[in-house]
Amino acid sequence: MSGDVAQPYMATSVQEMVQGLLLGRWLVARWEHLGPDEDLGGWTRTLAAACQAADVDMVAVPLARKSMTLVWNAALPCPTREQVEDSIRAADRARWLGHPIGTKLAVETKQSVLL
Repeated sequence: MSGDVAQPYMATSVQEMVQGLLLGRWLVARWEHLGPDEDLGGWTRTLAAACQAADVDMVAVPLARKSMTLVWNAALPCPTREQVEDSIRAADRARWLGHPIGTKLAVETKQSVLL
């Protein structure tokens, strides 16, 4: 990954996703994590309602060929093409290797140990 993209982590709640968007982060949601029915429409509506309540203007772009959705805060600069590609590559790698993506705490703890 390039130096512009942090280690990915799994957001554990809609509120955590909204907080990330407020901080200028973007989301790459793998559809298999959207629930047992991979309900993209329901997930998008839930996230949009939470974003609206927090006054976040979200942009969601389905990436059907990757079975992922890219989301960012429209009020902030969108990620560059390279940043998006790096994020998708990291999500794809974890998916195909069968490695779970850790929570934010797990990733921060691992990074602090590696430093």
